Order: sequence, then C-alpha cells, then structure tokens
Amino acid sequence: MTLLLSHIQYRWAHIWIHIVIVGILICVVLIGAVLFRFLESGHEQLECDRVRKAKRESEQALIDGFATLVNESDDANAEERAKHLINDYMYTILQSFENPYGDCAEEMWSFRKAVLFCSAALTTIGYGDVTPVTPLGRAALVIYALLGVPLALVALGDLAKFAANLFLRVTLKVVRLFDREHEIKDYEASTFLLWVIPISYPILMGVPIAYWEPTWNIMEAVYFSCVSILSIGYGDYVPSTTESTMVSMVIVLVGLILNSMLVDVVAGHFIEMVHYWGTFPETTKRFLKMVIKKATRSDKKALPDSTSWLFIDQSIGSLV
Repeated sequence: MTLLLSHIQYRWAHIWIHIVIVGILICVVLIGAVLFRFLESGHEQLECDRVRKAKRESEQALIDGFATLVNESDDANAEERAKHLINDYMYTILQSFENPYGDCAEEMWSFRKAVLFCSAALTTIGYGDVTPVTPLGRAALVIYALLGVPLALVALGDLAKFAANLFLRVTLKVVRLFDREHEIKDYEASTFLLWVIPISYPILMGVPIAYWEPTWNIMEAVYFSCVSILSIGYGDYVPSTTESTMVSMVIVLVGLILNSMLVDVVAGHFIEMVHYWGTFPETTKRFLKMVIKKATRSDKKALPDSTSWLFIDQSIGSLV
C-alpha cells in the first residue's frame, strides 16, 4: 500500500501542473465570455430594438398604404403607388441586415457564442461570425488577446509535450506486450504518433461533429474540422447548438495539441539537421585524414589499434 501511495504521489507531482494550466485556460475563456457578453449585449439589444421598430413601422405603412389603395380603386396611379410602397418596405428589410446583428432573429452575444468567440480568439482561429462592435469591446479584445494568446500557446505547448511523452510510453508498452521479440525504437513510435495521428485526426473527427451538428453532412463536418484544427477559421461553418459547440471545442483543442506536437518534432529535426550540417565538414576532414594515414602506413599487415578504430567508428556514427 505504501508503494502504491508513493507511486500515486509521484505521478500526481508530474500531472498536477498540467491540470492547473488547463484550468487556468478554461477560466480565462469563461471570464472572457462573461466580459464580452457584458460589454456587447447592451449595444446588441439597443440595435435590435431599433431594427425591430423600423420593421414594424414599415409593415404598418405597407398595410395602411394598401388599405388606402383598396378604398381608392379608381385611382389611376394605384399601380405606381403600390410599387412605391413595396419598394419602401423592401428597402427597410434590406437595411436591417446591414447592422452587425443581421435580422436579430438570434441573439449574437449569447453565452455559448461568447465562449466560442473567446476560444477562437485565444487559439487564433477567429471564425469572424461574432465580433465586438463597440469601441470598449474592441479595446478589451486587444488587451484580452495580448494576454490570453501567449497563455494559450504556452498551455498548448505544455500539453503537447505531456501528450507526446504519454502516447510514446503507451505505444512502447503495447507493442512490447504483444510482440516481445520486436524491439521497437523510440523514434519509430514517435514517427507514428507524431506524424500519422495529427494528419489523420482532423479527417476522422468529422464523423462525431456531423453527428452532433445534424444540419451538416460528413463533407461539411470534415471541412470544418480541418479548417478549425489548422487555425484557418473562415467562419462559413460554425456550430449552431450548445452540444455541437462543446464537442467541437474539445475536438479542436485536441487537434491543436497534436499540431503542436508535430511542429515540435519538425523543429527538433530541423535543429538537428542544422547542427549536423554545421559539423559535417570538420568531421569528414578528420575521418579522411585518419583513413589516409592508415592506408599509407609502410607496414601493411599491421592493424590499427583499438583507439583508432574507435575514433573511426565514432566518426562514421556522427556522419549517419
């Protein structure tokens, strides 16, 4: 029991910091959602009340105008007046769509959309379906992004390293469990985990998204998944329900972590390649000098001493 408790304490000491970082990131998203909803919802309500009032007045003017035309059926300009009434009404309807909130049929700064907006802002996806329009809201967004985006990048990087190590250990244990004769290397497991999974993940995650978003087909869900996970975020497809929003946020977050894992591996390989090419000429020069020296010795039967062979072996290893 003591050994088990010690093991749990050891694991918890390495995991708790990751949980704290995720918790801080979630709190920042929720606080931002409350803040932007508070700053923008009042302006939205006023603007939508104005749009609805203009619509009602235009509808009433249209009804009254046609009622007058019916009573004055002998009016020679009845057709022109009817066209004028219809044009005025259509102009009012079209004008209503020019405001940032559309026809105000749905609340733009609902808590669900505010959470999605803050999540997209911190992860630099930026769908663009919801944006602050007040000066105070835009100023708050600048400050929020300056503080929140670095935090999100640090959190994603930390989770990426943690997930990479976890996946690597699990893969090695599973392979050794089923095939003890095959000695899998760390780089073989990491190649599969950090290349195959991040590439296939956005495509496969289109299936659950399509299930939770019934208005999308599989192709649309895969498109949304790939665009979001790659941080492109055109905004032409956005979750419309609370359930699909939560599912999409979790899927996108995991996808961004996988992308960070892939970027970290690529950057590591690039640094190794730069270091390799930087040391290649000097290593080759030393290796060739040693080979020429051994080949031109007068005593052809003499073999190089173990130290020399060790150096040549190390030189070859540094070139591979």
